[in-house]
Amino acid sequence: MDNINQKLLVIDNHSHVTFPLEDHIHLMDEAGINKTILFRTLVHPEKTKNLYELRKEMNQLNSILNGNVSLAQLKAKDAETELLTAIERYPDRFIGFGAIPLSFNTVQMVEYIEKELLAKGLVGIGEFTLASGSIYLLENVFKASSKTKNIPLWIHTLNPLILKDIQEIEIMAQKYPSVPVILGHMGGMNWLEAIDIVKNTTNIYIDTSANYSTLALKTVIEELPDKTLFGVDYPYGNILLSRKTIEEVCKNKDVLAKVLGGNIQKLLKID
Repeated sequence: MDNINQKLLVIDNHSHVTFPLEDHIHLMDEAGINKTILFRTLVHPEKTKNLYELRKEMNQLNSILNGNVSLAQLKAKDAETELLTAIERYPDRFIGFGAIPLSFNTVQMVEYIEKELLAKGLVGIGEFTLASGSIYLLENVFKASSKTKNIPLWIHTLNPLILKDIQEIEIMAQKYPSVPVILGHMGGMNWLEAIDIVKNTTNIYIDTSANYSTLALKTVIEELPDKTLFGVDYPYGNILLSRKTIEEVCKNKDVLAKVLGGNIQKLLKID
């Protein structure tokens, strides 16, 4: 366990706030997940009752992923309240990553990280869902993180991001080597290139949620046993199936322990 002395935990490094919270806890118990790192969400597909309602929620999600800042700002406060409430109610099960306004300058971001994230017990920033061509907007976030406690950044790397965007994340991570960066969703269809990027950059890690295929998942774990982080992306991913899939493609018990919790436990210093 690479000098991790505390008890090994199974940790989902990426899921979203859903309601009721107790349903999420039940599914975690069923899958043997000790802790989940929650991310705020602006949409709630779990509340929908039919295809029409689901399509409406997903259209909002796609709009946000494609850079609709006004919609994101409209829902931001409620999403933040939901996240903090979930962690307050179940502090032994939920940990949180918080959001930060990209319009802030570096000084404002440093203050925000200290007062609105770290002071409230949040341990990372994300999920960043940027439009393709917008990675430059993260420059001040990297700077601010490096000036505080090197709080990790979690970046969505599925569509609409393309390989060029992921390569720009690599360049920025290399510019700020003290700031941990998590490539969410394994780079999507660019998973092969993502493997090389993670290998070449000390401070980049890779998340398994919404993985492209079991072949991709197996290869990522084999090539990056110390930098792969188990993720579900609940409610979009199934918690139990996500864990069982990891266990199916990874038969090495030592590596499995790292991927299911040891790596993120070490990165975030989780007890």
